[in-house]
Amino acid sequence: MVKISSMYRCLIVFLLAGLAGCTPDDHTTDGLTHAMKRACSSCETSRENMQWLVSLLRQAGVEGAAYGNVYMISTHAGTVFVHQPLMMSCLACRTYACDGTEIPLDNPLVHDEVVPGIRPANLLYKAPL
Repeated sequence: MVKISSMYRCLIVFLLAGLAGCTPDDHTTDGLTHAMKRACSSCETSRENMQWLVSLLRQAGVEGAAYGNVYMISTHAGTVFVHQPLMMSCLACRTYACDGTEIPLDNPLVHDEVVPGIRPANLLYKAPL
């Protein structure tokens, strides 16, 4: 039988305790709350004024046509939200202003600032795997 020294036992216990304390991915209810706090702060408005985004984030986390990631991108025109459903083959197909107004694809803002802003650093909500 192999003997494990007390130092290794302590190390194993600390590693297991550390793994047990890991936080869940950003698609949990707490992730939604955190995402909304960030979005409201960036748009300088209340959660009540951004109920459209709450609905969008919930839809983005459920299997189906809306399933995908949501990005928050700062532009010269203000904060823009991009919903990137996994089933769509174009970038920034669904782009919204802070008030929930959809920004059309032919808007130069989409091609000049939004598409280049779709990167991990601007991820607001990650769809669960």
